[in-house]
Amino acid sequence: MKQIKSIHPRKALQLARRLAEQRYRLFSLNEARQVAELADLKIKDMKGAFTSLKSHGWIHSVKRDLYILDSLFLGGKPIHEFEIATHLVTPSAISHYSAFHYHELTDQIPQIVFATTLTGKSLPRVSPRDLFTYKGIRYRFSQIKAEYFFGIENVWVGNARIPITDIERTLIDGLNKPKYCGGFMEVLSAYSTPGEFSIPKLIDYALRVDISVAKRLGWVLEHLNLEDEGLKTLAALPFKGFIQLDPSAKKKGPYNKRWQIQENI
Repeated sequence: MKQIKSIHPRKALQLARRLAEQRYRLFSLNEARQVAELADLKIKDMKGAFTSLKSHGWIHSVKRDLYILDSLFLGGKPIHEFEIATHLVTPSAISHYSAFHYHELTDQIPQIVFATTLTGKSLPRVSPRDLFTYKGIRYRFSQIKAEYFFGIENVWVGNARIPITDIERTLIDGLNKPKYCGGFMEVLSAYSTPGEFSIPKLIDYALRVDISVAKRLGWVLEHLNLEDEGLKTLAALPFKGFIQLDPSAKKKGPYNKRWQIQENI
């Protein structure tokens, strides 16, 4: 195998600085090529430049064809794990328990970074059943169809704008997949936490996601005495049979006929 020779460190250092100037905090080889001309670097020398950059610790490989600039070029501020997550798969947005923590819906610190992307996107895994891990931090991605990829806002986290589910979508995701949000009781507690969420918006989102989620939302709002005219709409939704209040738990407990919910908590 032909050995790739590194180029002079001065040239490699110039490329790293140009990447930082152009706000390429995380980047692919192709993106680095686009910046190379600004550093007076020939395209044929790119592989050598990367060899030099890695050997000096000026860039770090996150996964195949995704690199991160060392904090030396970022004002000493390391890149946040949310920024890494949204570059591991694009498009994607921080969601579930990570979004719960961001919106102060829980005081627990998630041990996994949760994000949502589109169905069909290739996910970074070390094996089919293991989560991708970078520098001790694990990343879990949920996949949904494009029509359900909504309720996302861009927020500043550190020095980057990060896509993250808004508070209403975050709460709705909690009813859809409570196991990714600390469990159903943690989700229920989040709904009872004083916050600036819109009940009409919650109802609109629930209706767009799934009838099971809409029924759970109605039960939760009524259980917490968060009455709203929209409850009538949720209660009237046609559905045969009963839905588990906690989709992650066993089928047991009393039946609530108004909401067609089995209260399995």
